[in-house]
Amino acid sequence: MRSNTLSTLALSLSLVFGGLAAATPAMAKDSVAQVQAMVAQTKVTLAQAVQAALAVVPGKAIDAQLDDDKGQVRYEVEIITPQGHSVEVWVNATTGLAVQHEDDGPAKRKERERLEASKITLLQAIAAAQKHTPGTVVDAELSNDWGQTAFAVDVLTAKGRLMEVKVSPDDGRVLRSKPD
Repeated sequence: MRSNTLSTLALSLSLVFGGLAAATPAMAKDSVAQVQAMVAQTKVTLAQAVQAALAVVPGKAIDAQLDDDKGQVRYEVEIITPQGHSVEVWVNATTGLAVQHEDDGPAKRKERERLEASKITLLQAIAAAQKHTPGTVVDAELSNDWGQTAFAVDVLTAKGRLMEVKVSPDDGRVLRSKPD
């Protein structure tokens, strides 16, 4: 019975991963095409959106991303306020108009700790990633990847490639860069 279950599991995994491997190029192409379509509608950069959001809600930005909500392209910026609240600000990607969307209440302890330990800001991480990998930044966040805190910045290059650039929160140096 156990070997039959393991065989079924192995077959299922091979089908899933085989299907994923076959589907990955098409999914990645669609994903990049969607990002390119959103970027084509923007007149405001991600860095400008973060600045606009911080003007509306003072604090430290921890996450910012380009998003398409039913055909309306906007940036969503998460800010941790001095009071420790997580606040989402929406920024119109065409006009730059920033509006507080939602106060999610107290930020997660781990997010506050990561942000406090970081010696650079999200804006500095965006600048470092763009200097390393020229293009349009579409997403940036302070996250924890395999136990290592880093800024993950997604850049759409002029050649239409989506690259993930990891930036050190300690000194702003690029840790690595890879296709996203």
